[in-house]
Amino acid sequence: MPVVESIAREGRVYADCLSPSSHTDYATPSLLSSQSPLRAADFHAYPRHPAYPRVLLHDIPQALGYRVAVFSSQEESWCGMIHYLRPDTLDRFFDASTFARTPPADPEAEAVAR
Repeated sequence: MPVVESIAREGRVYADCLSPSSHTDYATPSLLSSQSPLRAADFHAYPRHPAYPRVLLHDIPQALGYRVAVFSSQEESWCGMIHYLRPDTLDRFFDASTFARTPPADPEAEAVAR
């Protein structure tokens, strides 16, 4: 925990934070697009080619010439969430299905090599 605590000391603390949804597949698009999450009695499945417009948070720095990556700990193919996130427009996209199951011998060296 020393590393986490050192990061926390240098970061911001928000005393009152709310999530737009208790389910990640509704909360993530809301955070990335500033749109209210979809509400339904059942899980929403995102279509392969959504017809609705969506400017996502990662579109803005990318338009300014920055390289952009998304790192997610969830399986983004679940309910088609990957279609909403448009990983084909990102420089790098990592989700639970693409992470290696065993840690590399030297993670820092491997990250630099990429």
